[in-house]
Amino acid sequence: MKTCTIEGCTRAHLARGLCRLHYDRIRQNGGFTARHVLVAALERIASMASDAAPNPTTLHNIATIARSAVERVAISETQEGK
Repeated sequence: MKTCTIEGCTRAHLARGLCRLHYDRIRQNGGFTARHVLVAALERIASMASDAAPNPTTLHNIATIARSAVERVAISETQEGK
């Protein structure tokens, strides 16, 4: 079972790497900014990379998460600049 990516939280994952509580808090407090998305992605990467010997699938997933986070930040910065 996936869990929330917020440090110290062990609740079940709902969306965007967050549990219901943290997802609702972020949504209610200004939405998902580029910073929120990037922090959540980096926390997911750190938890996956902490495996003793990551296999090729894990490394691929880490790269996919990182690429997605960078793309979201770039999109967000573009939209904020309008």
